[in-house]
Amino acid sequence: MHIRDDGDSFADIWPFSIWDIFQAKRYRLDSLDGTLDTWFAGATGRFESEHFLAELAGRFEWWDGSAQVEWLERVDVLFPFFFRYERHHESWEVTANHAAQLDTALWWKTGAVSIRLSGRAMFPFSTHRTHSSGGGGNPPPPGEPPAPRSTSDSTHGGLLGTLELVFGR
Repeated sequence: MHIRDDGDSFADIWPFSIWDIFQAKRYRLDSLDGTLDTWFAGATGRFESEHFLAELAGRFEWWDGSAQVEWLERVDVLFPFFFRYERHHESWEVTANHAAQLDTALWWKTGAVSIRLSGRAMFPFSTHRTHSSGGGGNPPPPGEPPAPRSTSDSTHGGLLGTLELVFGR
């Protein structure tokens, strides 16, 4: 999957209202770029009888992705007539590059009632990557180091369960 929008936008990000003329703080989207590539290998097993069904599926996934966004912040020079725009930049990378996913389903049917219990578990494996944030669009003066980069690492897995009761034939 790849998303890209490049070029200055003339539409502000926030909704318009009549009172916006009195506010100097406005934001415009300048560019947006993101990619996410996912590969996986998996296997599925199934056992079935007249009144019972059991399924188990598992897969191992490889992820690679990143995103970056640039936006412009309106700053007043001589309010409310003259403004300038200050450029900001954020970029992210996928913090987990491997994951295991396990799906299960159990189904019972007796007469006019059937019950289905299903679940999914996701276990991402994290590697350390960086999140960089840049302030305004002005580069540092010669001889000064660039602005510090913030580093964050976040990994989220999860469990999902569903119980279905069906009455009738």
